[in-house]
Formats: sequence, C-alpha cells, structure tokens
Amino acid sequence: MAVSQQSPRQDRRRARTRLALVEAGQGLFADRDVDSVSVDEIAAAADVAKGTFYNYFTDKEELAQVVAATVRGEVEAAITGLTGSITDPATRLALAVVSFLRYAHDRPDSARVMLRLFAGATATAAPVNQRARSLIAQGFASGRFRAPSESAAILLLIGAVQAGMAHLLDHGSRATLIETAEGLCQLILHGLGVPAPTATRIARNAVAAVFEGADSGGVPA
Repeated sequence: MAVSQQSPRQDRRRARTRLALVEAGQGLFADRDVDSVSVDEIAAAADVAKGTFYNYFTDKEELAQVVAATVRGEVEAAITGLTGSITDPATRLALAVVSFLRYAHDRPDSARVMLRLFAGATATAAPVNQRARSLIAQGFASGRFRAPSESAAILLLIGAVQAGMAHLLDHGSRATLIETAEGLCQLILHGLGVPAPTATRIARNAVAAVFEGADSGGVPA
C-alpha cells in the first residue's frame, strides 16, 4: 500500500497554522501568565478551531515552551552573529548584555514574554542559562573574571540583565536604552573583576557595535 504523503501546499498550510498559534500565544503570554490564558483564547486569537490547537500542541504549556524558545532564539542568534569571531570573554559578555537590552527596547512584547516565561529561571544550572554559564566559565578560566564563585557571577549577570530589561519596558526611550546598556555593562564587568577603565571601554565599544550592527541589519530591530 502506498504511503500517504502531504502535498507541499498542505505543508505550507500547516506551517502557517502553527505559526499563527505561536504568534497568538506570544501575544497573550506577553500580558498574562500561562495559567491565566485558555486554549480557547489562543485558538480564537489564531483564528482557528479549538480542536485545531491540539493537532499541533499537547497543551498550552507545550506552546509556551515553543514561544519561549522562539523568542530566546531571536536574541541568541543576534548575539552569535556579533560574537562569533571574538575570543575575549569580557567583550563577548558585554555584547550579549547590550543585545538583550536592545531587544527589550525594540521588541517589548517579545521581551515581556521572555521575562514572564523565564521568571523562575534563576537556577544557574537551568538550560536557559547555558550561554551565561559558558561566558562566566571562559572568563574565570582565562583569569579575566574574578568573583567569589562562578555561581555568584552567573546570578549577577542574570539578575542585572533581567532588571535592565524590565526597566526598559517601563522607560523605553533610546537615550535610556543607551545609558542603561552602557552603565549595566560597566557594573557587571567591574563586579566580575575587570578594572574600571577597561570595563568602561568595553561597555562603550559594545554599545557602539550593537547599535551599528542593528542599524545595518546585524541585530534584529
């Protein structure tokens, strides 16, 4: 018996429906916790039948995981594009921090989703913190960073970035963005043992690199 296969048109239709559900979930999760959003609301926002939702996702928690991964992947891709050829962990960290803050400014709804869905991800071993762990470990191994422990350093980084993103969602001017990005980078780097003048220089260069890259297509804006 011949195996039934979907046509390219059916594949495209399924991809569009799945994308509509993800975008609907992203919009709803930006304003409310997952528990307070119903499958009916998600389906209505995506303009599909409720039963269609279950053809793509087991439940809204699975959808939330996909939304979180999608949002996180956008900013992670931007960071990777900026830091791919850079070996200095302090510079890599600064570029990552500024990229996250620029993302919060330019895509507030996506940033709200990120903060809401990752609100409990303060465990240093959480998968979502893999990049932070890697950056801190590289800094300690090279002697660039010095702190009481790698775990404390990771918490410093995570907490500062989350606080900075939340601040920008409430005070979103471009001037505030630049001031916040540069200041937080300096504080984080100095807190990790980078001398103040060096931390200032790295922070300023990171802000310039992220903004120039974003304005020319290097970072999503």
